[in-house]
Amino acid sequence: MHTIALLASFSYRNRWINDPLLHARLLSLTPLPLQLAFSMIHPKTQPDASRRARLFESACFKLTDWWHTTFRIEPNKGIINQTFQEVEMQRLINEQRKKRDAKGKGRAISEDKIDDSLPNSDRLRSEKSLMKHALLRKGSADTSSLLFTALCRALDIPARLVVSLQAVPWSSKSERIKSEDSEPVTNHALAEPDPSHTPQPGSPPEEHSSDTAKPRGGSKIHKRRLTLSYPFDVEPPLEGWPPVVWTEVFSRAEGRWIPIDPIRYLVDKKKMFEPPPNCRINRMMYVVAYEEDGYARDVTMRYAREYGAKTAKARASSRRGQSDWWARVIGILTRPYRLHRDDIEDAEFQSLQYIEGMPTSIGGFKDHPIYALERHLRRDEVIYPLQEIGKFRGMSVYPRSNVQRLRTAETWLHEGRIIQIGQQPLKRVAQRAHTLNRKRIVELAKADAPTEVPTQGVYAEWQTELYIPEPVVDGKVPKNDFGNINLFVPTMLPRGAAHLPFQGIAKITRQLQIDYAPAVTGFEFRKGHANPIITGVVVAVEHEDLVLSAYWESARAADQAEKAKRYERVIQRWTRLIQGLRLRKRLMEDYGTTEAVASLAKGEVPSAPGGFLTEYEGVIEHFSLPKTRIVQVHEDSLTPGDDEASPAADYDPHRSWSDPLPEENHDTVTSVTVVEERLPKTLRQYAAERSDHVQNTSKPVQQPTKMKTNRKTKRPLSSDSSTSEGETVPRPKRLRRTPLKREPRSGVRKSTRTR
Repeated sequence: MHTIALLASFSYRNRWINDPLLHARLLSLTPLPLQLAFSMIHPKTQPDASRRARLFESACFKLTDWWHTTFRIEPNKGIINQTFQEVEMQRLINEQRKKRDAKGKGRAISEDKIDDSLPNSDRLRSEKSLMKHALLRKGSADTSSLLFTALCRALDIPARLVVSLQAVPWSSKSERIKSEDSEPVTNHALAEPDPSHTPQPGSPPEEHSSDTAKPRGGSKIHKRRLTLSYPFDVEPPLEGWPPVVWTEVFSRAEGRWIPIDPIRYLVDKKKMFEPPPNCRINRMMYVVAYEEDGYARDVTMRYAREYGAKTAKARASSRRGQSDWWARVIGILTRPYRLHRDDIEDAEFQSLQYIEGMPTSIGGFKDHPIYALERHLRRDEVIYPLQEIGKFRGMSVYPRSNVQRLRTAETWLHEGRIIQIGQQPLKRVAQRAHTLNRKRIVELAKADAPTEVPTQGVYAEWQTELYIPEPVVDGKVPKNDFGNINLFVPTMLPRGAAHLPFQGIAKITRQLQIDYAPAVTGFEFRKGHANPIITGVVVAVEHEDLVLSAYWESARAADQAEKAKRYERVIQRWTRLIQGLRLRKRLMEDYGTTEAVASLAKGEVPSAPGGFLTEYEGVIEHFSLPKTRIVQVHEDSLTPGDDEASPAADYDPHRSWSDPLPEENHDTVTSVTVVEERLPKTLRQYAAERSDHVQNTSKPVQQPTKMKTNRKTKRPLSSDSSTSEGETVPRPKRLRRTPLKREPRSGVRKSTRTR
């Protein structure tokens, strides 16, 4: 992931150095004689190709010399290689610094300031940052190489930006972080390195440790003490440390790329760009050259002295049988078409492999692209023919091209090849069992011969031939013992047959009563069993059009049926939604406030959530349960059959419970009646009656006479049933059903239980 991130980062920088305004600024700073030195090199003025090559190289020397003396390099800045422990420790330091500044100053420091204060920081945000460094004529070594590449492109010289990607190594024996878990350290236990100082090769080892000072808050946090050390003390080469970023210019006269290092004033010295093996801040693993059109190429082989023995092994390796991940990643940035100079460069890389020479250690022969030792062969590899090309410590050295990969007969069948008649296996290896049946076979073989290990023969590719199946005869497709046909590769298709790799086409073929065979294109191993992967069917060529037309017609019908089902589901969902909205509207009309109902009638969505009552003031009054009231009835007011003289006529439903009772005459009292006041049925009716009573205080509201009904039977009472005071209406008796006693059947004796 880090390697891909670096690729993307420098891809953006390669785009920045193509800015026309940046080119104009650099040309304005370049002396005119240097510009004319390149413009005068033309086939019309210099017909001799060798002379043009010498003039071009001389002009490159002059341009590099001027840039070397003009641009000032800021030390201790640039991209360096770090291990994962160092990157993690730097991240923890940044977090502690951010927390400390936020605690001390009351605010957190910005990330830009943290990035700028890091050692080796050379932050470039856009083309304007490069313009600033160009006008100031100072910057890091990486910035100098970027601007020099931009200047070469401004002078109409084909130039490439070459970058050695300093990715975090997969396995490194370099610097380690020493942890002391036994010591409790404080929030300031992480030491901060001096931003103005960066450890360089050649400097004495340094250790950034921490003290155990008490933090400002007084609380201690148990953490590991982090110590970063650089355990190397190496003198730099005479030419200086190799750069991470440099430039390549293309010589049209010679048809080759010339590397240029503007920091060390080196031209066409490709073997001096590889860092020494004991350098820990610069490792050469991936060297990528970005061209002006944005495409890139891997040019590591040009600069690495021992590419096959060391550099290629330092990269992240892929699993065996899988394509190289680096080849897939760099293939995205590779130009889709090839130029003539690309073919010349590939020929140069191929010649460099043979010029490299034998490794100097036994480990260097392992997985070497050119040389191989017999001791490094794998289980399924063999050297054939045994053509010796040298000796190393008494061991025969063979070319890597003679290493043959061997496979079993079953494996070759999966690749569409079978063993030739009369061929003997080149090697016998221990048999491997991946399924339960194979494991049983191996166990039975071990039981028969306990001292012998079951083996199987393996064959090379030259011992196999292409598998040719039986042809289709009279529309009959050849099948194996399981009723299907093996079609692992396209060459295994029988002559006169057609493969239809569509799901569900076997059912259509069966309905048409056409002979077919399911196509087995592979196996998947699951729970100790090998399950075949069926991909379509194989039919005769003369039946191909009929089966396809029927299949597409069935697919269209299935598609229409699916659309109908989807349409029905949509209608159901819309119906549910509309019913819910209607229910909500009815609830709002019955129990909602007046404002909510009015807004709902206008089509507005009420602001109150849910559409129900949110405020009870003016709608619900605080009350207690109704109390029993004793009403005195005068003798004169009692008239037989007069309803108004009844005690219930004096009941006013709009009277508040706190209103005083009317004055009553205690002189003549004939009877006392207990009246129980009742509440309205719903709160909405009570609110409507209350509002009408407030508006029409002068005119009392006449309550509609309601027909009296029996509470139990819910039947209306007749006029004759009206009784005078003190009389009670007899409650009707409820009829009860008496269960019928069933007599036992004749001949069946009753069962009795005894305790």
